Amino acid sequence: MWNYIKIELRRGFWNRNMLWALLAVLLISFGQIALDVFPMLQYLKPITADTPAKEIMFPHTVFEKGICFNQSSSLTYYFYMILPIFCALPFGGVLFHDWKKGYTKNVFTKTPKVNYYVSQYVTAFLTAGVISLVPAVINTLVTALLLPSTFPYPGIGYVGIFSDSLLASVYYTNPYLYLLIYLIIDFVLFGLLNTMALSFSYFLKSEFSVVMFPFLIFQFLYFFSVFLKVGNWSLFAVTIPTQPEGNVSWITIVVYLILMLLIDMFAIWKYVQRKDHYE
Repeated sequence: MWNYIKIELRRGFWNRNMLWALLAVLLISFGQIALDVFPMLQYLKPITADTPAKEIMFPHTVFEKGICFNQSSSLTYYFYMILPIFCALPFGGVLFHDWKKGYTKNVFTKTPKVNYYVSQYVTAFLTAGVISLVPAVINTLVTALLLPSTFPYPGIGYVGIFSDSLLASVYYTNPYLYLLIYLIIDFVLFGLLNTMALSFSYFLKSEFSVVMFPFLIFQFLYFFSVFLKVGNWSLFAVTIPTQPEGNVSWITIVVYLILMLLIDMFAIWKYVQRKDHYE
């Protein structure tokens, strides 16, 4: 199985769609720096003994202006809203494409079906996770070169993490650790969300609809949860580090993990049992 996983990983990471997806998310990431970070540089004035008290203010920091933390930036929200699309571009539609082009007819003569399907899911998970991780890391590193990494202070009022927020104590004592934990959460959740495109490929009619399916799930969960006034249960609320809906809990994260894993395992089992692979 490992040999075939390596083959699929090569297909997933070394393709044009992976390049375009990375370029797109990095463009958004650098655009956010240009719009939200560069304007703050004018306020980074050195404080001396002669500086008037009224001009002394808490500095703008990485943990306020980075794309993962900027609650006042529309780019931050749009980035996380459309991220499932870019996560699905490299590999979300490959399973559907392989079925329609007859590629599986050749594959199943060389390897057990379960090897092929497991490798598809592993690759879809990893490619999406990388797409979610790279722009956040690059943006944070570049922002850290421009703004100080001063620890956030709850009294300043422009940070979105409150006392009842998930991992609030970590955010105020070790914000980089907080970011690391959230990047891991996002890697896993966006990776599993992308595997939903594979699990529902059999029911969809075009490769475009397959690629868009994780985005549609993401949007449906957001609007449905807001409609029911439980916005903190949406994937959007769980994956964005600023926690805009508040009151996000580990229970929500675990529920999504278990639910998506169960759907994936059931789909793989059904695909292995299918007799019409060559349609």
